[in-house]
Order: sequence, then C-alpha cells, then structure tokens
Amino acid sequence: MNIACDIRVFLAAETGVGTYFKNLLQQLALADRENRYLLFSSSWKDRFPPEKVPAFAQYRLVDARLPVTFLNWLWYRWQVPLLESFFKEEITVAHSPTPLLLPCRGRKIITVHDLFFMTDQRLVQPESRRYFRARLEASARSADGIICVSQTTRSQLLEMFPALEARTRVIRHGVAPHFFAAPGPESGLRAKYLLPEKYILFTGTIEPRKNLAALLRALRTLKRSFRAIPLVIAGGRGWGMGAWDELRRELGDQVHELGYISEADLPQLYRNAQLFVFPSLAEGFGLPLLEALASGTPVLCSDIPVFHEIGGDRPVYFETGKDADLAEKINVLWQHDRDCGREERIAQARKFTWQESAARHLDLYRQCAQVPG
Repeated sequence: MNIACDIRVFLAAETGVGTYFKNLLQQLALADRENRYLLFSSSWKDRFPPEKVPAFAQYRLVDARLPVTFLNWLWYRWQVPLLESFFKEEITVAHSPTPLLLPCRGRKIITVHDLFFMTDQRLVQPESRRYFRARLEASARSADGIICVSQTTRSQLLEMFPALEARTRVIRHGVAPHFFAAPGPESGLRAKYLLPEKYILFTGTIEPRKNLAALLRALRTLKRSFRAIPLVIAGGRGWGMGAWDELRRELGDQVHELGYISEADLPQLYRNAQLFVFPSLAEGFGLPLLEALASGTPVLCSDIPVFHEIGGDRPVYFETGKDADLAEKINVLWQHDRDCGREERIAQARKFTWQESAARHLDLYRQCAQVPG
C-alpha cells in the first residue's frame, strides 16, 4: 500500500495533535517494513526538519512551499489539488490526523480528537464555531474510516451523527517510553527554568477549556489561608486571557509560566512535581494525564467522563465547577507523600502503548484498502 500522511501537525512546536501523530508514525516506522509512506508537509517559510522524519523503510517526503491556511482553504472548499498531484503516484489510503479530509483518489481516514466545539461552544472562539462543525460534517460524510481517540469522543460523535457508526473505531493514544524512565540525578532542570523546590504542575495551552482560572481561584483561596503553593505552567498562551490575567496578577510570583518547553524536559518536570493538576472542562483524550501517571506523579483532575475512561481510579477527582473542592484536595495532596501509590499509577499508564495504537491504525488502513493482514 501507499499510505499518505499529513505531517504538518508536528512541523513546529508539538502540542496535542502533533504529539499524537509524531508518536504514531515513529511506531509505524518501527513496525511496518512492508508499506510505503507518502509524507506530506507544507509551509510558505518553514521546511520540515529532516531529524523529525520518521525512519520508514520505504517513504517519500513532499515538503511543498505553500501557505498552510491557503492550502487548507482549497482542500476544504474545493477538494483540490488532489494529493496525487504532489506525489505523482497512486495513493491507497490517506490519513489526516485532524477532521480535515485529505483529497485524493484513494481511501480516506480522519481522526476526531474531541467535539467540545459542538458540545460546549463557550469553549471555542466565536469565529471557529460554525467552521469546525461544517468541516466535521463534510469530512465525516466522505471519510471511509473515522478514528476516535476515546470511547467518550465516539459516543459524542454518534449522538450527533448515528449513521457513522459502522465507519468509526476507537483507537487510543499511547505513552512515549521516556516518561517511564526511572528518576535519575538532578539534571539541572530546576536551575534552567528557575523552578521552586516544591510545586504543582499543569501542562497545556492556557485557554478557557483548560479551566485554569478555577485552579488560580483555588490557589488564591489557599493563599488567603496562609498556604501559598507554587504553580508551574508548561505551555503557551492561547485565547480568552482576561480572567486569567487578573487572577495571575493577584498571585504574583507564585505562578511560574515556562511557555512551551521541549519534550525532552517534560518527564523530569513531571517527576519533580508534588502534584499534577488537570482541571479541564473538556478533552478528547487527555494525554498529559497519562504522562503524569507514567512519571509516577500524583494526579488531581476534573470529574469528566474521559478522564475516568483513561485514568481509572488512579487520579484523584474533584467536582468540576466546585472551586472549594479543588482547593481542599490540592491542600491535602500538597501535604501527602507523593510516592504513595506510585507503582499503581505507573501500571495504569502502561495499559496505553503506541505499539498497540500503531497496530490498530495499520489494521484500519488495511481494512479500508481491503488488503489482507
């Protein structure tokens, strides 16, 4: 098979979707020595870094000098140019890691990560609401296979579009092996990022969906009770920063914003934390939750269905929307022995592997192409 993949999602800084697709393709490169992978990237000014190209036995990279937004507009509106026009060869299956269908003559697969832009539109920028829904509906109608990253996402999708049931499949993410590495000697991370000796951690983009305002309100409550707990945030700033900025000023140097940090530094950042807090209002999967568990770090997260699906009984859950409950549980876990339950947390994370995820993706590629396994 010739399997086309859109690798633009990990061209630059790797956040959720980029982390997913990079890890998936790296594992496919190890496991699949039979099929040929056609890797597509585009950007007007940035070229795809050679060191990021997965080491497939058979592959070809096309790195087109085209603006991403312009090409996406052409693909969404008119389904041109066909992907075959870039590679000049036949495509058996084209996999998009997002709901934007890759136009081609072969079979088409999309990945649906979450549906918060349809289930709770307060969490989406206004100009994106109608666009995302229309894009999903158009892509889902034409896709031969639809990957949902959790049962929660699949259930939400089928509530809206029941006719898609036969074409959907749940394939969960894995955890990169380096998050399981045993704690080593101090790596200089504290000095590099000026980290406090003891801190709670959040990783991800600062935006309304992540519910960080609730976390800051809980920390403000604890500060008024004479317990000033440092918060470290690894992730960039997104949209809807008004409430965040006001609370951030109140807490002052209690909050340490690191911005985007490299994946190489993330495991140690998790392992050094007293507690990882994940207060999101909506997620499709919640990979940081698994990364924290793999690192052995205690996790406190919001009481939403997908976190129960992924984390089981290993995290501590707070009642979503109840700042007092969040503050109380932070206070308890801040004073708790962080190593208590460590092995059980790691065992939960080990249930999710990129090897299994890659095998199930490859099975779907073969099924869509009607190729025997």
